[in-house]
Amino acid sequence: MSVGAFEKKFVVSGISDGIRMDGRSLRSPRSITIRANTVDLSPGSVTVSYGDCCVTAGMRMDLQKPAPERADEGIVDFYVSMTSVSDRVDPELLRK
Repeated sequence: MSVGAFEKKFVVSGISDGIRMDGRSLRSPRSITIRANTVDLSPGSVTVSYGDCCVTAGMRMDLQKPAPERADEGIVDFYVSMTSVSDRVDPELLRK
């Protein structure tokens, strides 16, 4: 990936001035917020916000009785779903 002269000058200028594009100083971290149980249907859910980025993850489980011939064994089954494109989350989907 090639960086043009304008982009390079912009980045170097920001470093020289000690500021980032969002106005933070070079040593100022983004704010991090972690909230548990943010999805009503998923008691194991969590929402993590890092600056303007926000990720919500949830998990759910069911306990089931094993088959009689395998009474001392169990099964762990999981499913992962990720959106390929993200956008602002509708506040109605998250519980406050």
